[in-house]
Amino acid sequence: MSKGFVVSLLGLLAAAGLVLGQTPELPRPAAPPGPYLEPPPPEAGRWLGSCWDCMPVFDGPDRPFLTLDAEYLLWFVQAERPENTLTTQAFDGTTDPTGLNLRHRRRRPIPGGRFSLGYWWADYDPALPPRFRLPYAGVEVTGFFLVERSDHVESAADPTLLRPFFDINNRTPAAVLVAAPGLATGNVSADAAFNFWGVEANYWHNVFENSPSTTARVDVMVGFRHLNFASGFRVDRQTLFTPNVAALPAPLQFLAGSQLEEFDAFSTRNHFYGGQVGLNAKLYFVGAIFSADLKLALGTNDQELRIDGGQLRTDPDGTQTTFRGALLALPSNIGRYRRSRFAQVPEANLNIILPLSRHITFVGGYNFLYFNRVIRAADQVDRFIDITQIPNFPTGGALPTGQGRPGVLFRERGLFVHGANIGVEFTW
Repeated sequence: MSKGFVVSLLGLLAAAGLVLGQTPELPRPAAPPGPYLEPPPPEAGRWLGSCWDCMPVFDGPDRPFLTLDAEYLLWFVQAERPENTLTTQAFDGTTDPTGLNLRHRRRRPIPGGRFSLGYWWADYDPALPPRFRLPYAGVEVTGFFLVERSDHVESAADPTLLRPFFDINNRTPAAVLVAAPGLATGNVSADAAFNFWGVEANYWHNVFENSPSTTARVDVMVGFRHLNFASGFRVDRQTLFTPNVAALPAPLQFLAGSQLEEFDAFSTRNHFYGGQVGLNAKLYFVGAIFSADLKLALGTNDQELRIDGGQLRTDPDGTQTTFRGALLALPSNIGRYRRSRFAQVPEANLNIILPLSRHITFVGGYNFLYFNRVIRAADQVDRFIDITQIPNFPTGGALPTGQGRPGVLFRERGLFVHGANIGVEFTW
């Protein structure tokens, strides 16, 4: 167990002790003996303006109440930055190839949803409208999801298609032939996708309130959070070689009339589990409430990487032979791999809260979340390859290097997620 994890755990436990050790000020003023027949004076409920009658009915300081929030999300997710996997021009080794790549091309926000269910103990401020309830403590469970985003790209109708890599046996750039005039016809397609969701459970407790006639409140929180971020991509290639043996270079003549179908597939999954602490501040204005909260989760990210690949060769006589591996996925890196790393997840939320009726409140705002030490599928591609592993590739008598390339990289990066939210809160 790393020292960083121990220190962070001790910090979380200390913060939790401070939160749970807080108690509301005593004695709390009693609720009015019965419902008011007239609205309170303007100065008593000035921050609520004329909406005091819209607030939920208050039945006493000790009676808890429930809240249900439903929000629509429009979040931007940091795009992957994979290297190109296909070139549409001759690869001469002097310039980087360009062409089909797996970058998520769309920059539009990704829709999703967030739902929260809260159970709160009510506070009472005699200077506020008697129908209005302020929670001094409560438990809230929140879950969110983003709609799965996927992209599909195909190679253009170009007569020359190559899949580039670096040949570590000969220490030179090289490429696998997909299509070339007079030699072969073929195409390459690629699919990439990711999804993101999470759930958390928190205990909130009020630590500051400028009562009476509340205009500002501060709450602290301790809880648990789980996040799940998964991504994957797959590259498919089909090549049909000309049956004219004489037209093919000598190293490729054994493939005359044959068809090759292959795929490379990479997928990753990140499971974060950790404790978190947070702080929420609210300012009350005429007819509106401004809310800001900060959260910090510390815990373990269980990372999982899966790599698979295969090739099917169909000879002119119909004989089919399968091979393990294609180009990016080969015997040296094919498999399922797991490891755990200490991770941090800070989050910030800014919201405007507008009471609409006694039981319905509008919520709108902005969210920012950062998930460090995330593995994403496109980052796991190792383009340095031992050519003796590539099925049906002319090796020219090269010997295995013993370096195990392509390898299992487990490259990490931070994940930024931000965007807007709009929704409603129901109180009863």
